[in-house]
Amino acid sequence: MVRIVASFFPPRTDGLWSRVAGFSVRVTEPVLAPIRRRIPLMGMMDLSPLIAFFLVDIAGTLLYKLLLYLARV
Repeated sequence: MVRIVASFFPPRTDGLWSRVAGFSVRVTEPVLAPIRRRIPLMGMMDLSPLIAFFLVDIAGTLLYKLLLYLARV
């Protein structure tokens, strides 16, 4: 979420917001770069964060169901 907000309000100085935005780019780029290579831009919109949210949600749901299944066995 920080990276999405930072794309609308880019940091201008070397302050706290700049460090937070830079950290969010370093943390999320390994996840978003492969998605971005496969999914083209939709005009000026980068849909890779949205797709990453969906993939993480699906993975979390599957993991939750797997853990519930294993707890019953």
